[in-house]
Amino acid sequence: MSVFIKLAEVGDPDGYTDRTISDVAYEDVANELSYAYDLHPSGALRVIRVPVGLPAAVECVFSPGVWFRVQGRWHGAGGSDAS
Repeated sequence: MSVFIKLAEVGDPDGYTDRTISDVAYEDVANELSYAYDLHPSGALRVIRVPVGLPAAVECVFSPGVWFRVQGRWHGAGGSDAS
């Protein structure tokens, strides 16, 4: 299962012209790799890259104030989708 992250909506600083990204998706690749997530005790959201036959590794980290909701496969013991 892929991981889909809904980011908190934050206005752009004055003078910044690029649109704010509101959604981020990490898509699985059949028979090659999958993505999962877990939560650091600080509340940071970690996206975990899980290649077939290789150790899992942290792909990226979102600070607690940036992400709003996540859907996907939980990486680790216990737990479920966060929001």
